[in-house]
Amino acid sequence: MRQDEKEDILTYMERFKGERQVLKSLIGSKFLEEFTKNTPEYKALGSDSKAQTKLIEDSFEIFSTAVFLRGANQRKYGSLLEGYRGQYAGGRNHYPTTLLTAVDALRTHKTDDKKKLKDVQKKNDKYTSKDEGTGENSFAQNASERRCYACGDKEHMLDTCPVRDDIPRSKWFDRTNREYNLHQDTRNTSIDNRTENDDVENFTRPCWSGVQLCMNTTEGATINDRSVILDSGSTISLFKSKHLVTDIRDTKDKIQLETNGGTRIVDKEGQIKDFGKVYFNEDGIVNIFAVKDLIKRHRVTYDSNNEDAFIVHIGNQPIKFRANQQGLYVFNFPNSYMNYVNNKNTKEVCLQTNATSVEGYTKRQVERADRARKLYHMLGAPTMTNMKAVIRQNLIRNCPVTTEDVNLAEEIFGPDISTLKGRSTRPSPTTVVDDLIEIPEELKKKNRFVDLAIDIILINRVILFTSIDRSVKYRTVVPLDSHKKEELYRGLDQVVRIYNNAGFTIRRIHCDNEFKSIMDPVADEMDIIMNYANPDMHVPDIERNNRVIKERFRIAYYRMPFKKIPKIMIRYLAMVCAKQMNIFPAKNGISKYYSPHMIMSGETYDYKKHCMCEFGTYVQGNTRSSNTNSPRSVDAIYLRPVSSLQGGHEVMNLATGKRVVCSRIVVCKMNEGVVNIVETMAENEGISSLKFSNRKNENVLLLDNDLITGVSENEEGDYDNNSKSTISEVCSDSDEEWNEDELQETISDMKCDHVVMSENENKNSEREEGDDILVDEAPIENEDKISEQQEDDEVLVEEAPIKPSPRTTRSGRSYAQVVERGVEYSRESGLFLARVINESRDSTIGVEGSFSQQFSLRRGLKKFGTKGKIAAQDEIKQLYTRECFEPIMVKDLTSSEKKKAQESFMFLTEKNDKKIKGRLVYNGKPTRGFVNKEDSASPTAANESINITCAIDAHEDRDVMTADIPNAFVQTNLRKENEVGEKVIMKVTGVLVDMLVEIDPQLFASYVTRENNRKVIYVVVLKALYGMLIASLLWYQKFRKDLESIGYKFNIYIYIYDSCVANRMINNKQHTIRFHVDDILPSHVDSGVNVAFLQWLNMKYGSVKEVSAKRGEVHKYLGMVIDFRSKGKVKLRMDDYVVDILNEFPNKIGSKDIACTPASSSLFDNKNSKLLDHRKKEQYHTFVAKCLFLSKRARPDIQLAVAILSTRVKSPTNQDWLRLERLMKYLNGTRTFHLTLGIDNVKVIKWFVDASYGVHPDMKSHTGSIMTMGTGAIQSGSGKQRLNTRSSTEAELVGVDDVISKILWTKLFIEEQEYVIEKNILFQDNKSSILLETNGRKSAGKRSRHINIRYFFVTDQVRLGNMEIRHCRTDNMFGDYMTKPLQGEKFREFRRMILGMEGD
Repeated sequence: MRQDEKEDILTYMERFKGERQVLKSLIGSKFLEEFTKNTPEYKALGSDSKAQTKLIEDSFEIFSTAVFLRGANQRKYGSLLEGYRGQYAGGRNHYPTTLLTAVDALRTHKTDDKKKLKDVQKKNDKYTSKDEGTGENSFAQNASERRCYACGDKEHMLDTCPVRDDIPRSKWFDRTNREYNLHQDTRNTSIDNRTENDDVENFTRPCWSGVQLCMNTTEGATINDRSVILDSGSTISLFKSKHLVTDIRDTKDKIQLETNGGTRIVDKEGQIKDFGKVYFNEDGIVNIFAVKDLIKRHRVTYDSNNEDAFIVHIGNQPIKFRANQQGLYVFNFPNSYMNYVNNKNTKEVCLQTNATSVEGYTKRQVERADRARKLYHMLGAPTMTNMKAVIRQNLIRNCPVTTEDVNLAEEIFGPDISTLKGRSTRPSPTTVVDDLIEIPEELKKKNRFVDLAIDIILINRVILFTSIDRSVKYRTVVPLDSHKKEELYRGLDQVVRIYNNAGFTIRRIHCDNEFKSIMDPVADEMDIIMNYANPDMHVPDIERNNRVIKERFRIAYYRMPFKKIPKIMIRYLAMVCAKQMNIFPAKNGISKYYSPHMIMSGETYDYKKHCMCEFGTYVQGNTRSSNTNSPRSVDAIYLRPVSSLQGGHEVMNLATGKRVVCSRIVVCKMNEGVVNIVETMAENEGISSLKFSNRKNENVLLLDNDLITGVSENEEGDYDNNSKSTISEVCSDSDEEWNEDELQETISDMKCDHVVMSENENKNSEREEGDDILVDEAPIENEDKISEQQEDDEVLVEEAPIKPSPRTTRSGRSYAQVVERGVEYSRESGLFLARVINESRDSTIGVEGSFSQQFSLRRGLKKFGTKGKIAAQDEIKQLYTRECFEPIMVKDLTSSEKKKAQESFMFLTEKNDKKIKGRLVYNGKPTRGFVNKEDSASPTAANESINITCAIDAHEDRDVMTADIPNAFVQTNLRKENEVGEKVIMKVTGVLVDMLVEIDPQLFASYVTRENNRKVIYVVVLKALYGMLIASLLWYQKFRKDLESIGYKFNIYIYIYDSCVANRMINNKQHTIRFHVDDILPSHVDSGVNVAFLQWLNMKYGSVKEVSAKRGEVHKYLGMVIDFRSKGKVKLRMDDYVVDILNEFPNKIGSKDIACTPASSSLFDNKNSKLLDHRKKEQYHTFVAKCLFLSKRARPDIQLAVAILSTRVKSPTNQDWLRLERLMKYLNGTRTFHLTLGIDNVKVIKWFVDASYGVHPDMKSHTGSIMTMGTGAIQSGSGKQRLNTRSSTEAELVGVDDVISKILWTKLFIEEQEYVIEKNILFQDNKSSILLETNGRKSAGKRSRHINIRYFFVTDQVRLGNMEIRHCRTDNMFGDYMTKPLQGEKFREFRRMILGMEGD
């Protein structure tokens, strides 16, 4: 590279350093090693191995310095360079050996002027010898300063030196006397400055600093970046640390700093608080306060009798410069000053400098061009042809950028520099291309089985698991923590889950032979065929994919203002690059109509969601608001948008370096302080530049493994075979080009009714410990489950989809992929399977809502004061009393135990009775990687079980009690060591350490240690603490075992119908126990039995704190008020919950805002309507979730409306919002409505099942069901059917099949309560479907023969006597309420029956 004509030397240096860094990252710095060993200088060092090693290490710096000088402007510096060459030819090497000294030499050199060269030469001749140095800028010695270059003697010259051959060249006088060389190198400049008054870089004054020599002597001991030295030998104050100086700027009076080590040009200055201006140079050794400057501003005293320190009196806070071991007087800046500097540095630096005004263009045109360039990088820097085509065809909704803006950006900004730096090509080798068939229809069905290629790449030693399949061409990147088998399994498991969730199955995996020992077990467990490449060969697909990811990574990297980025940004940038490449339809993929992103996720790329902000942008992310003066936002770097329905943004918190999720962000201008913070984070992680390496951590060249024989460069359409690798063609030939007509045909054929799937991203790929998740509001009960249901709009509301459990391998790991095999069941097996509702359905059952806010210990103590401290002390004292842990010395821990040790957290909350409660929690989140889901999931009581048993309680007039076991988890013992001999270790920190020591100083005081200036005690956990993933399951196992030990049975016939309901016959009557974790609901006709059971609970679990119990006829349980005051009936109320929903609804609902029904008759209509904005979409999701929770418990009358609104959660419109608002108005008019249940005959069950044919926009039908035993709907359901039917008869038949498992389960569950079911009646109003269900295939005509035989399963149940089917008139078909939005009297009549009301 060359210095431009108008480019100053500093700009040229910065540009050169950037290019040098790129070169170094690509080829390394050891390519000169062999050359250096053959040089005379290396050989002259003989056996001095240290000097030889140093010469090799310095070779790259010397080489780059020579290249830098060679590229300097010859017109300006030609005479200087000619002088260097002349002296080198004469045996005297005066070439600078570092880039810094080269810059100093060029800056101190007077710019050449051809018109004055002759005059200058004549004046130089006065000071030079006639026989030496006749160049334009002479380097000859002054006659009075003439010395022998070899020995330094003034009496003779080099050619007559008698000891010339005896002195090694490296020891010659001109090489060892730095001051003499400096004088010789700069003498001509001084002469010229004395004789000419032309425009050169003038320096206001020479300055001196001697501290560098001292530092070299002392090797900088005890000095760090926070230190500043008080120096009486310096004439200026000079700082080198950016994080100590504010307002860094170019100085008006550049200075030439003279030191014992040479000269340096200082051209920047800054501010130090309470001191003023200082000079700034990053290449300095230490920070210096000159004594002469300090005494001008403050009083300085020194008294050696008191202390060996200089005291600077600044206000009431004097600071001391104390003497260190080397005799230097040092002061270390405190953290408060560092924070002040970070907040003060607000100098603006844009992500990529763009002109705000350009000659010949208006301000508006420049803004349009800037927006187009930003979108270009948000889409992963595609070719201009691709970008324009995507904009023309409206592939990005709501996109404000036009093709004219793209052309305008090219005109104003020219070719994109970061693209030129980041992308490169090589000549294509002979290609081997797989001829994949393009299938435009039924993509997933015909391409269900896919082949996957996997590999690992390393960027700055960050391990990235990459994959691409050979059908969809979907690319993934999963960051890993290590190369261990467990991590590779985790990466593969995440990728497999993405394909499984999208309906694909991995058939074969292609990878390098290095994976063989690791992947063979995967092949055995998952029935996947492994194909390993031959030794010294590679898998072309993945190697080519790796190359493209690296190129996109480089483009984005050079786009940012950071010279280095931390590992968390590397992880996310790699994932973002992979996601961006999935936006465009893949050439040679299974479809030219749908992109891999659309095929795998069912989503289109949305500008407003996915292109709101560019990676690496400086943003402010919102935090949870409070009543304190703490900031409402955090400084952060933008990473990527969140893929959930709620939306949001993932950012990197600049204060912690951790990932944070924010619901809102505000883009801010980048400033130098932010750049410094990011680069400092990278430096702390040992990152200095961008480096790609292989699995052996060896730096790799730009020539990747994909550029080898057998690896097609054009198969993905990324490059043109005819590309000549010229840099001017990089931007036009690096991506696949789509024909405009082909794209038009593609878009016109695309259908909008494809199934919308959720974004399948790597939700666990970032495993940063201590992730700080920011949210705007408290989580909603069951919200995760609701989202899970609504992602597939075919799911019935009353029943969660029964998904296959992840398969467990021999090693204990689980994988998402389950291989389907045909299984033939006997009649008896089929019956038993039909009787069971999988326990996974409990995942849709909500838990009791807690509306109290929890506070961390620090915030809680501020809010609650002494009460909070007492609550925290009581909690930790209780755990100590229960012997929940014991201390352990750090030295006694294994490395694995210490690594897995998790911190404890104390939370404080104010309960409804105004008492402050403390809760010590084990941080179980990071342990998800160590614990299988199967080992941590605890069952809970089903809502249906609660309703049935409560109705029986009312029917038999039982005494009912609720009980709460205190600290249930901590009463469960843990094994002291797991199966591999490791203990469960927890770290107690901060204030909690003081509390433990105060409780038992003799036990805990000796175990206190310090980590990162915090007090820490390591303890071995002996009990299941709150927060541990396995705590709830361990408690369940213990409580169940304790109940079974005293005679209780858990509804076991062949299967467990509800694992949280137990029974025992006492006094010839049934004692029923229902429990949800530690909340217990027992009942018996004899109140004395409950009293005895409470005594047993206290004896077993109340030794430290008494088990609290509630007696009487009204109880609060699982978010409901259960009222037994009406004889023979139970009322389930949630009046307060309804009031809370109405008060929180964003649209004010007044007392007169009332609707007669939950939905209008047009509920199923799906007219074109505008989509809700992001904020309103989140509100819609929130309130639909709340209503779903309500409808499943006390208000089944709103279940149909909620079921339909739930199917719209993915993309709600203004019409859906109006429907939700109508539902709110209905609740407003029925605030006190509740569910009343009663039993007329405990031996008779009645089911009403109905279906509305083809009512959904996709012509699918809707199923509704009601189950009653007299008064009220004990069970109800409303949901969209899973498949299309051809008649109302088929719809009715499919509806029965949807509910059949519940019909059988209910019968068997009640029989386990020791009741004999005499009649299990199914009522229907369609006689044709009744004939099919009763007679099976015998009654099937031509139009019904295609119905799958599984729908005649009900026929077998009728024949076996498990149920009977009766006809019901349509006017009495209560199931009709759950299938269509009834109005008027029919609505009120059916509502009375469903809610068990005596009247409206």
